[in-house]
Amino acid sequence: MIKDNSIFCFARTGDLDGLEYPAVLDTTKDIETRNGILHVLGRSVNTDGIISNINMKNYYVDDSGEICVIPDAISLVMRPKKLLQRIFLIRKELGNLPLIYAPSIGEPYLIPALVYAGISLFDDALVRNQSMRGTRYTVLGSLKDKETLSANMAFLDEMLSSLRKAIASQTLREVVEKYQFSSKAVEIIRSLDIYFPAESERYFPSRTPYIKANGIISLNRPDLRKYREKISNEYRRPEGKEICLLLPCSARKPYSASSLHRRIIGRIGKYLTSVHRVVVTSPVGLVPEELEGMYPARFYDIPVIGEWFEDEKMIIRDMLRSYFRRNSYAKVIAYIQDDLSFIEDSLPNGSTIIKGRIRNGEMLDMLENELSKEVLLKETVQNEHISRLKSMARFQFGDWIEPLIASMRYTRSYNQDMLTLGGKAMLVHNERTGKLSVTRAMAVNFVEMGRFTVTIDDFKPTANIYAVGVKAVTEDIRQEDEVAIAYDHEVRGVGVAKMPAPFMLNLKKGVAVKVRN
Repeated sequence: MIKDNSIFCFARTGDLDGLEYPAVLDTTKDIETRNGILHVLGRSVNTDGIISNINMKNYYVDDSGEICVIPDAISLVMRPKKLLQRIFLIRKELGNLPLIYAPSIGEPYLIPALVYAGISLFDDALVRNQSMRGTRYTVLGSLKDKETLSANMAFLDEMLSSLRKAIASQTLREVVEKYQFSSKAVEIIRSLDIYFPAESERYFPSRTPYIKANGIISLNRPDLRKYREKISNEYRRPEGKEICLLLPCSARKPYSASSLHRRIIGRIGKYLTSVHRVVVTSPVGLVPEELEGMYPARFYDIPVIGEWFEDEKMIIRDMLRSYFRRNSYAKVIAYIQDDLSFIEDSLPNGSTIIKGRIRNGEMLDMLENELSKEVLLKETVQNEHISRLKSMARFQFGDWIEPLIASMRYTRSYNQDMLTLGGKAMLVHNERTGKLSVTRAMAVNFVEMGRFTVTIDDFKPTANIYAVGVKAVTEDIRQEDEVAIAYDHEVRGVGVAKMPAPFMLNLKKGVAVKVRN
C-alpha cells in the first residue's frame, strides 16, 4: 500500500510496501516480463503484449491501481511537453493515487526534474548502460572512468535521499533549479511553468521556506507568477495613501528594516501617513509596503549585480502599467538609482523622477521637498494598522473577505497584530510565516461562505487530519494555505493544508491538514 509522507507540488515521498520513493528500481530484481505481462515490484501490469508494441496504450496500471507505467517514456522524454501532457492525462483519468513509473529514463541529472513533474519510479537500465560505457556521474557533472557501476549506484542513492528530504522540507524547487546539467531537465521545468501554468499553480504551495532566485528560470516559479498576477490584476491600494513612492529593494528583508529604507523613512516620517511606499524588485516585481512582511516578499534572495535581464525588465514594465491602471494616485514619485531607469516610460504621466545615489543627502532633500509640495492627508496610527492588516487579508484570501473584515478592529496582544470583532480574535498576523492565521471564530464565516474549507468525516480532529478522512475541499485551497475544518457545516477546527487539494481527495494515506486548534 502507498503511504505518502510528504508532498511538494506534483512530487511525493513515502513508502510502497517497504520501498521508499521516489526510487530507482533494480532491473535485475524488481522488473521482469513473462508471457506479455510486465511485473513491477512483484505486481502484474497487463501490457496487452510486448511493451514496445506500436499499438501500445497511453499507460498501463497494475492490478492494485497503485503503479502506472508510461510505456513510451524513453521517446516522450525527448519531447518534454508531450511527456508532461501524458502525466496530466494520467492524473485526469486516474486521479493522484498511482505512482508513475517511467521505464529507461533514469538519467541522474534528469531525475530531479522528473520527480518534480510527478514521476516517482524509475529504473537503473540507463545507468547500467552508461556505466558499461565508462560514464561516471558526479555532483559536478559526468566524466569518463573505469568500474563505475557501484559508484553510479551510490550516487543515485544519495541523490534520491536528497530529493526525499527536499520534498519533505519543501525546498525541491531550489534543488531542481540547481541540477541544470541536462538541457532536457531545464526544458521540463520551463515547460511546466510556461505551458501548464494553471496545473502548476493549482499544485504548488502557497508558500515555501524561502526562494533562492539564482537564475532566470526562477522568474516563472508558480508562487512568484501568482503573486505578480495578483498585484497586477487584483490588488487595491490602502485608502488615504494618495502619494505613491517607488523605491528600490534592499538585501535585508523586510525592506523597512534595512539601513537604506530606514534612512528614507526617517527623513520623510511626517509624510508617511499619506505616502504609499512600493518597492520595485526582481523576481517578485512590486511590493506595496503593507505586504513586505508577507510571502514571497520577505522570503526571497537574489544575486544583485546592478544589471537586469530583459525578461525582468519586461515583467516590471508590464506590472507597473497594470498596477497604475488599477490604482490611481494624486502623485507618483519614483526615487530610483540608474539601474532602474528602464521603468520611466511605464510610469503615469506627470510622475516625478528623482535619480541618483539614494544615500546622498541632497537626493533626500529633493525627495522631502517634493513631498512638501503635495496636499497630504493625516491618518491615526490606529487606522494605519487597520489599513495594513485589512490589505493583507484581502491579498491573502481574496476580495470576498472585504465585508467580513469591514467592521473589525485592530488589536495588539501577546506581541501579535490581529483583527478582532466583539472582543474575539479573528485573524492573527504570524510574523514567522508572513501570513494571517485563521481562528475558530473566523472559521465560521469561511465555512458559511464556502471558502478555504476542508470537509471531513464525523470526528474531532487533533494533531493531523489524514487524506482518508477528507470528504470535500473548496477549489481555492493550495498547499500551506490556512483552512477551516468542518463536518456538516459545523466548525471542527482550523489548520494548514499540507498537500494540494486534489491529493486530499485521491490519496489513502498522508497528512492532509495539520490542525492548529
